[in-house]
Amino acid sequence: MKKLKAFTLIETVVAVTVFMLILGVGLNAYINIIKSQNKSNLNRAAISELIQIIQVIEQENNFKSFNYENPTPEIFSLISNDGLEKTTFSFNEPEKSFEQSLQKRTNISEDFKPAVKQKMHSSKLEFNKVSFTLTPGFNPYNANNINQFADETTHPKVDIEFNVVNPNQSGKTFDFNFTLSSRSYQNPK
Repeated sequence: MKKLKAFTLIETVVAVTVFMLILGVGLNAYINIIKSQNKSNLNRAAISELIQIIQVIEQENNFKSFNYENPTPEIFSLISNDGLEKTTFSFNEPEKSFEQSLQKRTNISEDFKPAVKQKMHSSKLEFNKVSFTLTPGFNPYNANNINQFADETTHPKVDIEFNVVNPNQSGKTFDFNFTLSSRSYQNPK
């Protein structure tokens, strides 16, 4: 009678155990890669929304000038060259949102009509703080300020700092800083 060669029960158990260990390590690595990718996707989405906000501000800046009337760290305004349209960007602290508002008037002797506000981001993006620093802090194109501006070595600009809640880690934030230069080269009036 011929003896059949086969695996013993112990060899089979050892082989299955080794296979399960390799599978467990591989599966754990795969799960960690997926988690890491999801976190990266959330960060990319947040940065993408911030870039879209910056592009809107840049586009408005292409057609308007800095508004030096009552500058504050929470609000930044641009005004059209004819003075009939004002776009304001602001941080709404209670709602933790970044908003854009548009105001119009028919002539420069009247007040602006009430603003039409809109939130500039999705609910996935939460702002902790937004601040604007307008430099210089006075209108360099106003004839009364021309001598003061002549001493300044800086071109009109606004520094915008976004402090955004990290979508991956509760309580953690990241900063996104942006500097916007005035594209308006006006002569003093």
